[in-house]
Amino acid sequence: MRQAVRTGLWGWLVWLAAACGPGFVERATVVTFDPQDQSFWALPLPCELRQRKPETFGLSHLPGVTSGVPAAWLNQSEVLLGPRWGTNAGAFFTTSGPVDPATLPTSPEAGRSPASSVFLVDVDPSSPEHGRRFPLTAQLAPEGDSLSPPGLLAVLPALWAPRRPSTRYAVVLTEALHDAAGAPLGRSRAFHQAFESGALSELRMALERQQVSSAQVVAATAYSTVDPAEDWDRLARWADQQPVPVRELPWTVAQELPDFTLLTSSVQLPQLQSGTPPYLGFGEGLISWDGGEPVPRGEQSVRVALSIPRSAMPDAGFPVTLYVHGTGGDVRQFVDRGPRPELPGEQQVVPDAGTGPAAWLARSGSAAFSHDLPLHGTRSSPAETSGLLFTNLQGDLRVARNNRLVASLELLLLSRFVASQAGAALPIAGARLDVSRLGAVTQSLGSTVGLPWIAREPSLRAAVISGASGSLIEQVVKSAPLLSTLVGVSEASLHRGQPLLHVLQSLAEPVDPLNTATQVRTHGLASLFMVAGFEDDHLTPEAQSALAGALGLTVVGQAVDQRLASVTAASGAGSSLDVIQGNWAQRTGGVVQVAAPSALGHHVLFNRTEVQHLVTCFLLGPGHPIAPLTAATGPCP
Repeated sequence: MRQAVRTGLWGWLVWLAAACGPGFVERATVVTFDPQDQSFWALPLPCELRQRKPETFGLSHLPGVTSGVPAAWLNQSEVLLGPRWGTNAGAFFTTSGPVDPATLPTSPEAGRSPASSVFLVDVDPSSPEHGRRFPLTAQLAPEGDSLSPPGLLAVLPALWAPRRPSTRYAVVLTEALHDAAGAPLGRSRAFHQAFESGALSELRMALERQQVSSAQVVAATAYSTVDPAEDWDRLARWADQQPVPVRELPWTVAQELPDFTLLTSSVQLPQLQSGTPPYLGFGEGLISWDGGEPVPRGEQSVRVALSIPRSAMPDAGFPVTLYVHGTGGDVRQFVDRGPRPELPGEQQVVPDAGTGPAAWLARSGSAAFSHDLPLHGTRSSPAETSGLLFTNLQGDLRVARNNRLVASLELLLLSRFVASQAGAALPIAGARLDVSRLGAVTQSLGSTVGLPWIAREPSLRAAVISGASGSLIEQVVKSAPLLSTLVGVSEASLHRGQPLLHVLQSLAEPVDPLNTATQVRTHGLASLFMVAGFEDDHLTPEAQSALAGALGLTVVGQAVDQRLASVTAASGAGSSLDVIQGNWAQRTGGVVQVAAPSALGHHVLFNRTEVQHLVTCFLLGPGHPIAPLTAATGPCP
């Protein structure tokens, strides 16, 4: 009995020493941390200690969001995320008083310094990056944000350095962070107890093993990331087992144009989503699974088109370029989306028919293939024209993810269909396709859904992405005036450090190009050329630069915007004023930035002949060289 009393007393004294002993320093301003407090911001977000709902972060209780579209996002997050967080999402803390912004990291790279007041670190013992600190920015909530609590501190990972799937990370605040009076921030008593001898003691020991002085830590949170590729990997494995799609009808001459002959047909592709496109009804647009495989619900007829050059055919046949159109386009975008004057929108004119990518690809000697993406062309009524149907932000976000996943899966099937046409009978005497030289040109949405395919398709030799970027948060920030009306949130609240947007980002990780970037670089077989117009009225420069950095692309020629050059330098890819070739271990990976007036950078692929020259040289040239824009005339390098 005496032994039991002594043991219990000793345990109580240990707890008291941890909570109130010499290790605890009372300070005027503290970082909020109290697992016993049921208010939402009593703990950081995300945090493993959140227990409002079992196996979730309790996101449906985010203050300020009680109804409408944002509330639906939060309710879905409970089901789709569970206790995991996005690979590109930030972390959030609150404080009892104002923080001195001058003590936040001054640059993303400064966040990796041992002296940084805020840092993000891999603490997963099984991770090959264990101990790595990540570049980041930290910011306070701006004026006018009606959703964020007072004293909110957002810690945002650099977009060009995405974190690993299913990996544990920690975000740590140190006493180098000061309050408005210039004094160091302090711990809450609850955090001190948890960190020294409670639920976070394992994290403290992990940080100490990384030479972090635990005495300097005033707050920390740990969490694990989602696996963005889980559903895509299952779909791609299933696609590998499917038969090659077949034509419903023979190729038919649809149009004779100066540079090419246009052939059309249709193919049957698996219908994996429930309901009827555009999947606006309850329960529509979902994918059913059986033993890790999707359950087909029938087939859907999809229009396809093939352009055959009028120029002399090489002995092996015409190489083939798969063109993947953008939002609001259809199977004919590669035929008709030709150059327009680079003038403000109200002065735009309709381009001449037959002057689209198929024309300049034909002049270079390449055939081209196109199809209707899901919800586009004849595949939906109404058809997608603005992006609102495909993204489905006002409905079930699972549908938005599935729309993109299915579009990527169909590219796997269609590239095999194109390969099967090597010996197909074409209604042009003697015309043949050389499918050993398969390339791709993708535009905007086509780039988003094309990157997972590019990472996985073994027959693809070279791919061009244009109008491409990463990060759903950046898309929301760019579209804040429109989205604030659609979802009922003030425009001032739709900023990069808004917690609600990081919930949305976490939900969107399975289809964010930033998560595909590593796979493209390390597992893909195709060389990659990114065309980045500046400025782009659809994309933020940060989103463009992030994708180029995550892909590890070298800037070829002069960067128009310094943000791109800074990101590629930080990612280790750097820049080159000369032609690059084979810089990706026998493959080529580069980005050319193009200055465009009237914010028409999204369309330089269509509008600029010099860009088209670089693209065709890359696709068809030996070794797939990428030249600076200044070399965009004359013979290919």
